[in-house]
Amino acid sequence: MLGNRHSLRISSEPLKAAPPPVVACKAPVVFDPYHILTILPGPDGKPIPIEYTYKSRKPHQLTVIDVDKRDTRLAVFIDGHPRGLTRDFDLNKSVDCGDDWIACLNQGFSAGVIVVPPGKHTIKLAWAGKDYVANTEEIDWGLERSRRFLLQRENCS
Repeated sequence: MLGNRHSLRISSEPLKAAPPPVVACKAPVVFDPYHILTILPGPDGKPIPIEYTYKSRKPHQLTVIDVDKRDTRLAVFIDGHPRGLTRDFDLNKSVDCGDDWIACLNQGFSAGVIVVPPGKHTIKLAWAGKDYVANTEEIDWGLERSRRFLLQRENCS
C-alpha cells in the first residue's frame, strides 16, 4: 500500500529492453571465415553501418580487423545497445597492410572481439573512426569513398 510519503509516477515513454548479457566464448569454431565487408557513404555522406540478424542457441564470437589503410575504428551494437569499440589506433593513411590480417594487427590497426549471446540478435557495425574533414564532424572519405574491414564469426560451445 502506498502511503502519503510515496507517489506513483506513470511515464508515457516506452520501456526499453535491457542490453543483452555479456557472455564468454568457450572453444570457438569458425563457421564464417575472414571476409571483407565495406562501409560506404550514404546519400548524406555519412557512413552506412553494416547490420545483420543472427539466431543461435549458443553464443557466437565476432572478430573485426581494420584493413587497407590505418584509418578505421568500429563501434559494435547488439540489439541497439553499444557493446564496445575496436581498439584505438594512431591515424596514419600511409600505413597500408592490404587485407593481410596478421600484418594489420602487427602494424597497430584497430581490431576487436565481441561475443554475442545466444538467441536472436541484430548486430550493427558502425564507423567510429578519427578521420574527419578539418574543423567538421564529416568523415574524410578521401579518394577511396569506402572503408573496409575483415569479419570472422565463430560458434561458441
